[in-house]
Amino acid sequence: KYVAKNVPGAKDQKLFEAGVAYFK
Repeated sequence: KYVAKNVPGAKDQKLFEAGVAYFK
């Protein structure tokens, strides 16, 4: 599971995961 090192915020991580799911 990929975690952006420059995105420490839980909210930002949720948005990042949502974006990944969108492009899948």
